[in-house]
Amino acid sequence: MSSEINRGKSNKEIASKSTVFARVLVCTDFSAASHAALEEAVKICNVTKAKLTILHVREYGPLPVASDEGIEYVAQLMRKPDQNLQAVTASVRDLGVDAEGVVVNGNFKQVILEEIKKRKIDLAVIGTQGAKGLERLIFGSTAESVFRNATCPILTVGPRLRKPSRDVNLRPIVFATDFQEPAVQAANCAVALANMHHAPLHCVHVLPTIMGNQSENPAVLSIMTKGLRELTHDASMCEIAPVFRVLYGREVSHPVVEYAREHDAQTIVLGVRRKMRVVSHLPPQITYRIMMDASCPVMTISCDVSTATLPLTACL
Repeated sequence: MSSEINRGKSNKEIASKSTVFARVLVCTDFSAASHAALEEAVKICNVTKAKLTILHVREYGPLPVASDEGIEYVAQLMRKPDQNLQAVTASVRDLGVDAEGVVVNGNFKQVILEEIKKRKIDLAVIGTQGAKGLERLIFGSTAESVFRNATCPILTVGPRLRKPSRDVNLRPIVFATDFQEPAVQAANCAVALANMHHAPLHCVHVLPTIMGNQSENPAVLSIMTKGLRELTHDASMCEIAPVFRVLYGREVSHPVVEYAREHDAQTIVLGVRRKMRVVSHLPPQITYRIMMDASCPVMTISCDVSTATLPLTACL
C-alpha cells in the first residue's frame, strides 16, 4: 500500500472536500441491526458535526379494540416506540451529537424516501439483516428498495459487520466500479470520504477470471489503471496517494468483498442504477450480495441510467 503524501495541497484544500454531510438520517426499529447503523451514523456526525435525525417508522395495521383493556393495550403499544426513541436520542446527545428523534406512521420504504426529500438529507444510514429465499421473493429487500430510489447516498450496515482490527485512519475506503453510470458521482463521494477520515483510497475494478491469464500483459493493467485514475481525478486532493487495483473473479461481488476484508476497509463505495420496484424481488444482484457479505458498511450512490446504456451496464 502506498502512503506517499501528496505535495502542494494545503490542509484547507483537503478539508474543504470533507464537509459533505451536514444532515444525516438514521433509521431505527431498536433492533441489533439498527443499533449498529446508529453507531455508524454517530461516528460520521462526530467527524462532520452534522445534525442527526433518528427516524422510527410505525407500520401498525388496523388493530381491533373491542374492550377497555384493548384500548389500553393499544395505547401502551403506541407509547413504547416513543419512549424508546426518546431514550436513544438522549443517549446520542450525551455523545455530543445534535440529534432529534422523529416518529412517523406509514409504509417503511415510502416514509424513509419521503423524509430524505423533505429534510434535504445528505446521507441516510440503515441497518439490515437481509431477506433471503421465500421471504425476499414475497416481501423484497427494504434496504435495496431504499438505496436504489433515494436522492442521497445510503450507507447500509449489513449482517456481517465486524469490529475493526486497527486504527480507523489506517483503514481504506474501497471504491469499486464498472465505469458505468453513476461512476463519477460515486468516485467523488469516495474521495470525499477518504478526505473526511484522512484515510487511504483504494480504487478497484473486477475483470473476468479468464482474463487473469493475461495479468502479466502490461497493456491490460495499464488500460484499467488509467481508467480508474481518470475516473477519480479528484483523488489528487487526498492526503494519501490513492491505490489502483485490478481484481479477477467469475462475478463481481466476491472479489470486492474479499479485497475489502483483507484490507480491513472501513467503507465500500458503489455507484448503482435505479430500477423498478420489482428489482427487490428478483434474485440477489451484485450490490445486494456485497451488502450482505461485506465486513464493513457499504455506501451506494444511485442515479437514473438512460435506456441506451442499459445493455452495457453491469447489474450493480
